Amino acid sequence: MPQPEHRPADDTDDMTRRPLFSAFAIVLALAMAACGGSGSSGFDAELQAINRALETGMCAVSEMLEICPADTTDVLPGGAEVETSVAGGSTVPCTDVLPPGPQCVFEFDYAPRGFPPEAEFRLAVRTTDGARRWTVTAMSVNQGTPTDPHFDNPVLIPDPEFDAAGRGVQIAVLVFLEPPVSVPTTVTLLADTGADFAFVTADLSAEVGD
Repeated sequence: MPQPEHRPADDTDDMTRRPLFSAFAIVLALAMAACGGSGSSGFDAELQAINRALETGMCAVSEMLEICPADTTDVLPGGAEVETSVAGGSTVPCTDVLPPGPQCVFEFDYAPRGFPPEAEFRLAVRTTDGARRWTVTAMSVNQGTPTDPHFDNPVLIPDPEFDAAGRGVQIAVLVFLEPPVSVPTTVTLLADTGADFAFVTADLSAEVGD
């Protein structure tokens, strides 16, 4: 996809950016109109939207947040997508980390495509054992280039009872089209982060290696 041309920041540049963000706003509005909601609210409604996105390979809307499946092409008009290092795999190796407490860590790589260069990205992580809380990371640092971004984030999973059977984990790549003023570190709903899009993985099994 052609990348926006870089020019000095002046009034002309601001006028150029506005149509780009407006285009994404229109995409979001159209998707909301197309997908609609189930009429329920809260965590269960968002979980239903996540499952629907993963099952259908299409985006779903919950609480004004566009939830899309990761590692799926053509989910948004214009070709915006997020590729991850866990595509097609349900198990990730996790390494014990002590101290400060029982937890494990694994590396999660992802590459967003088709978003404005001003966009910011963060991760939200939750365990899938009934916990109704997402932990949100700090802003991801681009390891690639402005035109070919790539991110490599360690993911920590606190678990005082980690065993060989592994722990169910789900990750969401949060996309902010404009830099947010602030983002909470823990949320019940992904929508509470203020993100414009959330690209979710299928459930993963984080297993501690030997």
